[in-house]
Amino acid sequence: MPVSLSSCVARFLPGIILIGCGKASFTPTEQQRTFTQRKLALLADLQELQSAPPAPSMNATAEKPTSWVSVPVYYATRRSVTGLADPEKYYGEQDDTIKYGVATITIPEHRRPGKSDGRGWSRFLPGSLKCPRTPSNSVLVNGLNPRTADAWLDEVSSVMDSGGNQADALVFVHGYNNSFTDATTRAAEIAYDAGFRGVTLTYDWASRNSLPKYVVDQETAERSVPDFERFLRRVVDSTHARRVDILSHSMGTRLVLYALRDLQNEQPGFRLSQIVFAASDVDSAIFVQQYADKVARTADLVTLYASSRDRAIRISSNVVHGARRLGSGPPSVVLHEGIDYVDASAIDTDLLGHGYYAENKELIDDIFLILRHGLPAKERNLMRVPVGALFYYRLK
Repeated sequence: MPVSLSSCVARFLPGIILIGCGKASFTPTEQQRTFTQRKLALLADLQELQSAPPAPSMNATAEKPTSWVSVPVYYATRRSVTGLADPEKYYGEQDDTIKYGVATITIPEHRRPGKSDGRGWSRFLPGSLKCPRTPSNSVLVNGLNPRTADAWLDEVSSVMDSGGNQADALVFVHGYNNSFTDATTRAAEIAYDAGFRGVTLTYDWASRNSLPKYVVDQETAERSVPDFERFLRRVVDSTHARRVDILSHSMGTRLVLYALRDLQNEQPGFRLSQIVFAASDVDSAIFVQQYADKVARTADLVTLYASSRDRAIRISSNVVHGARRLGSGPPSVVLHEGIDYVDASAIDTDLLGHGYYAENKELIDDIFLILRHGLPAKERNLMRVPVGALFYYRLK
């Protein structure tokens, strides 16, 4: 909150009485003249300070810094640059060349998992009655620092070299109908909610962030594969990462699958730790026939989360593609060695039920056991469902 000049003077010079109006008069003593000079000097200093341009940030607030936490997200994005001063609008929707940087994401300490805006109904009020977004009530992109590719790589490596769990990397790949803000804030939320202690990264392919642009997003994701392969190679080979995990959502799973297929063909020894596919918008039969073997060989463990209550996947299956998707849930399940299939149909979150992987505490706790401890489904608190001689798992 801005502090007035008079209140600052009153605070620092209590011996001075400021008279706004009236007829009182006196002959100033030497001490009073000294106080007056000090007052004028302080007024001049404060005036200069308040007239200076503010430091570039989204929220210059006087809130207690303990009311939120800051999570750095190291991003690679193919989006065009708008040049707007707002960090959440700096990158646009058009597909462009790859760029690197660090986004500072602020997360309210007392927010519910999956809840990005805690203002309630006050956010819909008009004009000045509307509660503004601040770090203590909303998840925000609070600052951006673009980097050259080499400077970005050096910085990520330096953080990992600090030792301990910092040497672990989590790469988040978003799905269809997402913005740069969606990609970076969701990556930060997942890392924070799941208790991930390493370096959080996101690969932000240029989704148009528009429901009608499904086909455009599909082609954009495929066009982004070569850059994602280079990005992933850099993280695995050049950052001194002890382990690299990937969590991809929805259409982002396609991009990851295409890249892992190519990397396995070109570099058979390429290896990751954990791969998590959530609500995957991928043809189930194609996954089993063309990708399952390669993906299982690439990672220590692959986990598939699927839900029969995911309405977005249901539309993709029944209306758009006419074929079951990997994220459709039972009765269509994938049983493959090295791949854990987890049915999340017991969870129902938003209108579409598509964001359940990051909006339900029970599932987030399950992801925690994967990312922090590398536990397979049989060692987690899940219900085992037999299918012949094999099993899949279900969230209770």
